[in-house]
Amino acid sequence: MIDKLEIERWIGVAILIGCVAGLVLMGNRGEGVRTPSAAFGLTDEEVQSVTAAAEKNDLPSIRRLIDFYERYDFNRTEAARWAQRARSLGDSGELRLHADKLFSLATRTSGMHERKRLLAEALEHVERAARQGENKDLNDALSKKIKAEMERSFLAETE
Repeated sequence: MIDKLEIERWIGVAILIGCVAGLVLMGNRGEGVRTPSAAFGLTDEEVQSVTAAAEKNDLPSIRRLIDFYERYDFNRTEAARWAQRARSLGDSGELRLHADKLFSLATRTSGMHERKRLLAEALEHVERAARQGENKDLNDALSKKIKAEMERSFLAETE
């Protein structure tokens, strides 16, 4: 059974945690209340400056925005928009990541026509990534995996 002293200790711990959390969110130079994403990601000013550079097709800035929107701001729409921009500029990491997503989606798709389309698009993306000359082993492994699934799907369709 929990006694009164133990309850008072837990209340004290809860108050302490609340106070510390409040201080973290308040900032330390008159900045006012900050969101957790601002504390760990980008400030509003940084988002503006990084966005300006990204709009000029600066890949490091685009990658930074993708990371910010995916991990800290949880804005999937913005993350997807910048990921598409990175792919259009030939970013090998985003091309390979998208190819892997398409592959995963294809393996869960029951329609054969849609599966073939997704696999063909995945293969196109990983081949574009491979042409960048980076991460050859990762690109080769994904390419082999996609081609094996294409072959398996073709065999399943002919049976």
